[in-house]
Amino acid sequence: MRILETSISMLNNINVGVTLICPKLEIVWVNKVIKEWFPWFDFRMKSLCSCYSYMFPGDACHHKLIEGVFKTGKIRQTKTEMFVNDQAYKVTFTPLKEGGKIAYVVETVEEITCEKKAEDRLKQLVNALERSPSAVVITDINGSIEYVNPKFSAITGYSPVEVLGKTPRILKSGKTPPEVYNQLWAAIRAGNEWQGEFCNKKKNGDYYWELTSISPVRNSLGVITNFIAVKEDITKLKRTMDEKNEIQAKYMQAQKMEAIGLLAGGVAHDFNNMLTTILGFTSMAMMNVGSESDAYKNMIMVNRSAVRAAGIARQLLLFSRKQPEEFACINLNNTIDNLNRMLGRLIGEDIDIEAKFEPGLYLIMADEGNLEQVLTNLAVNARDAMPGGGKILIKTENIYVDAEYCKSRPYAKRGKHVCLSVIDAGSGMDKETINHIFEPFFSTKEACKGTGLGLSVVYGVIKRHNGWIEVNSELGRGSRFEIYLPASDSAALEKTAGAMFPEANHGHNERVLLVEDDDDTRGLVKKALKECGYDVFEAANAKDAESIFKRENRDFQLVFSDVVLPDKSGLRLVEDMIGQKSGLKILLTSGYNDDKSQWPAIQKKGFRFLQKPFSLFDLLQAVNKAINDNARKLSSNKPVSSSN
Repeated sequence: MRILETSISMLNNINVGVTLICPKLEIVWVNKVIKEWFPWFDFRMKSLCSCYSYMFPGDACHHKLIEGVFKTGKIRQTKTEMFVNDQAYKVTFTPLKEGGKIAYVVETVEEITCEKKAEDRLKQLVNALERSPSAVVITDINGSIEYVNPKFSAITGYSPVEVLGKTPRILKSGKTPPEVYNQLWAAIRAGNEWQGEFCNKKKNGDYYWELTSISPVRNSLGVITNFIAVKEDITKLKRTMDEKNEIQAKYMQAQKMEAIGLLAGGVAHDFNNMLTTILGFTSMAMMNVGSESDAYKNMIMVNRSAVRAAGIARQLLLFSRKQPEEFACINLNNTIDNLNRMLGRLIGEDIDIEAKFEPGLYLIMADEGNLEQVLTNLAVNARDAMPGGGKILIKTENIYVDAEYCKSRPYAKRGKHVCLSVIDAGSGMDKETINHIFEPFFSTKEACKGTGLGLSVVYGVIKRHNGWIEVNSELGRGSRFEIYLPASDSAALEKTAGAMFPEANHGHNERVLLVEDDDDTRGLVKKALKECGYDVFEAANAKDAESIFKRENRDFQLVFSDVVLPDKSGLRLVEDMIGQKSGLKILLTSGYNDDKSQWPAIQKKGFRFLQKPFSLFDLLQAVNKAINDNARKLSSNKPVSSSN
């Protein structure tokens, strides 16, 4: 008891609860702290079991621990933890010897509520990190990895053992600019948070995008001890955004092409009116001079230039892709020759274009504008495959496709064909690329350098011409596109200046109402028709035409009208007139060849149509056919063109 007596004063003044227990497992003494912490405790209760069951309900292990200390005969310390009234305590049992025997067991009770709550909070945080849907990486101040959560391993394929002690540089792909890392370290070393994107590489070599937030971790003194990074895998989001941007770029390109098409249509309309006048009056003048004179030869050159100018107007409309298809018997050599000058300007001076034409090339039934578009697309792709310059060869050949050839190519057809080849010495393509080049929107071009190869358009055009395409290419060895088009059995109609007014196309005083807002074109058509035996009444707009029609008691065999008039649609005008006179013949014309010409409606109604610019031969033939085509019914849905 001397030990107890000398220590009792000190034990009553410490901030730790102390209980003295004798070998009978009875409480001998408690200090003031125990009394303050457990004011309901009845100190007259000496039984240890009774005391503990009262002090710590539901916890019956303490007396067994104390029994164990007494029985061992050795000094040992036993710790346990318990909660009472939302307070946490740590209990320690220490044997106390006297005279070589264990005389007492001293129980000390320390309140650890704050520490316990902090520990539980830490466990919650660790559990949250382990279950986080985001990857978490903790490094020391030098960037060495000290912790990664399971999500990190799921994304990257690296286990914690593989990355601990290493730096996040193991994820580098080389696709993230160095300045991004420089900005990162400058920010976090200054104690600031940094957020940015990385293109990283997984353990298996796959690339992925991540959005990363990195923050410094400070100790109680405010010193940075670690960095914590929270990473989100945004690969799918980036892919979706890239697809969205690509679609938006295509939409913007489509809008731009739409605007170009509208502008080109307006330019072509005025241009075609002027060319119609030039072609017409030149042809008339040629009739009045000798074919051996210099004036005649000069007018031939003017006529040829006007025809080529008409081709340029048509080529402008290629970019709008709104031309109505008009199949005719053509010589592909002439089409390529006429297109070559424009291709030279489009391709650039560092690309040499060579054309090799087979003499006596088979004629083909084709829409010339569509074939010009095919050639333009192939030439542009060939140019892009030769960024350092080079040579494009455009070649035509007569080919007979036999049964043996068709065996290995089920899409081919036997018979005579024209083969158009476009050959370059560019970068070439591998087999995988060749397998996809005709798919819509497929492209091998970099962003902002085009929206596609345009080969889906080429494929569609050639299919509509009952042809097919062969592609031969190797990486680094250029490409060869061969287009096969069936030869036509029809003979081409050759038109000469001397046959402008054939007798077969002359009129017999038929009354024609001419409606044309362009003064020069109207003057030309009136003069040509009058000289060929037609009685012509002219109007510059729909209002004047309606007035003349009414004044003349609708006594007309033909109404020849421009589709686009300043005050009313020419199509609407002639429909109104047909409603007033059954059997009235109609011939429409326009310098537009896109939607503004109302081509679909004209086709549906079955009206004849004469595209500007037209020659006098075309004009007289179209008027003659329109007046004398008694077999055609106005209610027919079959489209009729001036060439029928």
